[in-house]
Amino acid sequence: MQMDVYNQFFSLIGLIFYIFSIFISILLVSSSKKDKYSFKNLTPIFFILIVALYVLPLSLFNFSQSNPIGDISPQFFSFSQYIPYANILCAVFNITFVFFYKKFTLFKCYSMTVNTQNRIKRYEYYIIFLLLIISIFMLFQLSREVGGFLNLILSGYGVTNLFVGKNHYAVGFEWIVSLSIILWGNVLSIKNKKYIYIYMVLILILSIIFFIMGRRAVLVILIGTSVLLYYQLYKRISIFKLLSLFSLCFYLLTLNGFLRGDSYENFSSLSTTLYEKKQNIDNESLNYFYTLTSGNFAVPYETLPQIVKSLGVDYNLGLGKYSFGPISAIIPNVLWPDRPLPLSNWYMATFYDVKRLNEGRQFFLLTAPYMDFGPAGVILIGIFFAYFWANIVKRGIKYHDDVLVTILIALVFSNTLNMVSNDFLGWAVAFFKGYGFPVIILLLIRKIKSNIKYYLKLR
Repeated sequence: MQMDVYNQFFSLIGLIFYIFSIFISILLVSSSKKDKYSFKNLTPIFFILIVALYVLPLSLFNFSQSNPIGDISPQFFSFSQYIPYANILCAVFNITFVFFYKKFTLFKCYSMTVNTQNRIKRYEYYIIFLLLIISIFMLFQLSREVGGFLNLILSGYGVTNLFVGKNHYAVGFEWIVSLSIILWGNVLSIKNKKYIYIYMVLILILSIIFFIMGRRAVLVILIGTSVLLYYQLYKRISIFKLLSLFSLCFYLLTLNGFLRGDSYENFSSLSTTLYEKKQNIDNESLNYFYTLTSGNFAVPYETLPQIVKSLGVDYNLGLGKYSFGPISAIIPNVLWPDRPLPLSNWYMATFYDVKRLNEGRQFFLLTAPYMDFGPAGVILIGIFFAYFWANIVKRGIKYHDDVLVTILIALVFSNTLNMVSNDFLGWAVAFFKGYGFPVIILLLIRKIKSNIKYYLKLR
């Protein structure tokens, strides 16, 4: 009992340090009244709050001294005494991040803008069409095992089993989302209402498909990017409407978590099954905020205290090995079958003795840096993220008329949940192979074409 009191006391101290760091960070960022609500200031605040979304659930659960429930690790009490220390590390990260972010955003060219190409050109539509064909081909290859595209969709949440060893085909889903977003962003910049309604239907159809498949992370990116682009390129949305839309999406995504399950035989059985599950849900007392208390947002942060506890036992300082290891993910499984396990799979194999490739623990963004350099890794990653977001903001302002740059930045923002619940390089590799690839290819081809024109003019 005495030990529980001590644990609760230190849990409170860790929480106070971390929450205090959030307030201090926000005050430091918004200290300039001139651009208090600018893109420059809102970006780091957004990032800090997303990090808090993952840190606070497990920290508050630890303070409550409750028994593990939901997705909380059954090993919780073996590492819970290290959570206050992990909270202090996160507080150090916040202050480091904000301090250097303010330094990195003091560029003389910060307010400079350049004249850029605002719309998608005809040759770029050809590239989009080619990438769409390639995406469809990859999904066709993925669907052969279940008998076609329709059965692939009706595989429901079980579709993840098809991804094992076939991620080079599964990336077709992400390319289709990205290509749809590119077309959506382009029609928003043109401000043609007819095409906006057409592409809105396309976004809705894709959302329904991913809802059936239980792909909540994809839905967050698809819907989040669509709303961001609507706000940025077409029309401002009031705070009330944004909050209403956020609440509706949160409810639907949580409901999707309850409804998703095994595959369906056909669309008739799909509607029947979903209806029956919804009836059961309505008759039960369910916690619709479980993702914020004992669900998805409470899981990744466990990796930091677990790793802090295990230093020198289950691993030794990697001096860059763990942070840079995900570079190997660039090479497809089919070309390198024995490549090292991703950190999430290594974690499951080490601490849970689970070695299935489709099961992994999401890795908190500070965990890999700590594995490499201990507490110094937290400071280093804070400086890195300050530089990363400062450059995102700088390019967002400099190329604010460029629809492709705007789309790429919107995709990065909507992927922030994945960024925080992952090692950064692992996230970056996955992003550039997936959602970012079509946009980056278009930007590169545009740059090459522009350089060729410039070279020919010189001659």
